[in-house]
Amino acid sequence: MPGSVYTLYVWREVYMVLLIEMFWSLADSLFSLKAARKSYGFVLAISSLGGLSNLLVGPMAQSYGTPLALLGVVPCLLACVGLTYYFANTLEIQPVFPKKHAKAFGSESLGVVWKSKYLVPMLFLIAIVQISISLIDIQFNTYLEQAYTELDLRTLMIGRVHAIDNTIAAVLQLSAGFIIKMVGIGGIFVGIPLILGTAILSFLTAPTFLSAALLKIVSKTFDYSLLRASKEMLYIPLSHPEKTQGKALIDILIYRIAKSSAALLILFLAAISYSAYIMNFVLSLVLIWILLAVMIVKRYKSVVSFYHDRI
Repeated sequence: MPGSVYTLYVWREVYMVLLIEMFWSLADSLFSLKAARKSYGFVLAISSLGGLSNLLVGPMAQSYGTPLALLGVVPCLLACVGLTYYFANTLEIQPVFPKKHAKAFGSESLGVVWKSKYLVPMLFLIAIVQISISLIDIQFNTYLEQAYTELDLRTLMIGRVHAIDNTIAAVLQLSAGFIIKMVGIGGIFVGIPLILGTAILSFLTAPTFLSAALLKIVSKTFDYSLLRASKEMLYIPLSHPEKTQGKALIDILIYRIAKSSAALLILFLAAISYSAYIMNFVLSLVLIWILLAVMIVKRYKSVVSFYHDRI
C-alpha cells in the first residue's frame, strides 16, 4: 500500500518512545539510587539480548525477501500483549504519585524544566546527544548504501551491525553496576563523549564503510547501555514533578525534536553543498556535550547530597 512503509516507521517510533519512557518514569519513581545501580544495567541487558534477534533478519531477508521478513514482528507483539496482561494483573507494588501533579503537563512541564538548574542543561544535552547519534546513523546508512547496492544483502549487513552493537551493549549493561561503582556516574557521563569523539576523528581520518560501521556501533552501544543507565540514575534524586513532568518533556518531546532537527540539518547541508562536513559538525556537538556533562555532574553531586540528607 502506498505510504505503508512510512506509516509503519512512524508508528514504531511513537510506540517505542512512549512505552520506554513510561517504563523509565515508573522505575525512577520506585527505585533508590543503590537499587538502580544494581538493576538498571540488567534491565537494559534484557533489551539488548532481544536485539540479538537481528542475526535472524539477514537469513530471513535472503530466504523470503525483506518485506516478508517484517512478519517476524507479529509474534513479538503478540508476546508483548500476553506479558503486559500478565504483569498488569500481578504487580503488587504500586508507585505513589501526588494527586496535585497527576494531570499537569504541557506548559506546566516546561515551567518545571525552566525552574530547574539541573534539568535545563539536561535538556540541551539530550538534544545534542540525539542529534549527534541521528547524524551518525544517517552517515552510516549513506556508506552502507554505497558499499552494498543489493537490498537483501544490505538488510543482512544491517542485521549483523545491530547484532554486534547489541552484544557489546549487553556486556556493558550486565557490568553496569560494577562499572558505575568503579568509575562513578560522572566518569561515565563525561567519558562516553570522549570515546565517541575519538571514533569520529578515526572516521574523519579514514572515511570508509568499516569506520562508519565502527562509529555507529560505538554510538549505539554506549547510548543503549551506560549512558542510558547513568542518565536515568540522574533523575532519581529529583523532586516528583522534575522526574515525571520534566523528564517526560525532555525524554519524549525534546528527544523527537532533536531527531527531526538532525534530518532537517542534513537537508540544509545538502542544499548548500556542505554534506561532506556533517561529521565535523558532529564533532563540534560532542565538544559541547562534554561541557554540558561536566556541568550536570557537578549539579548532580550537590543534588544527591541533599537527597541523602532527606532520606
